[in-house]
Amino acid sequence: MLLVSIVRQYIFPFTKKIIKNFLYGVIGGKIFITVIAFFLYHWLYIKVLTEDNVISVLRIFKSFVDLNKLNAIYLWIMGFKPVLLTSAWFIVLTTIIFISMPLISIAVTLRKHKQITEEDL
Repeated sequence: MLLVSIVRQYIFPFTKKIIKNFLYGVIGGKIFITVIAFFLYHWLYIKVLTEDNVISVLRIFKSFVDLNKLNAIYLWIMGFKPVLLTSAWFIVLTTIIFISMPLISIAVTLRKHKQITEEDL
């Protein structure tokens, strides 16, 4: 909401430059974080949380943890694994919404400003 309220001031040339630079930084950072999170979650899903890897890590704890608890941990990890993919796509969706809100606000503000200046002529 802060970005939308800032964008409403998108009329004067100096303010436009400040807002554009701010938005480019915010949008660029958000896209960068989204790409990293998307690939990290998929990498965890595909490479790290394989059955073999999880079993090999759980074997380390075999000597001092009950087998029923290890089995419960294994089932929890395998059940949790699909959540990573859902989370990755949810991050992408929220990023698209986060980026589109100020851009739509800029478009609406420019359109209103254009209509006002045309009425003055």
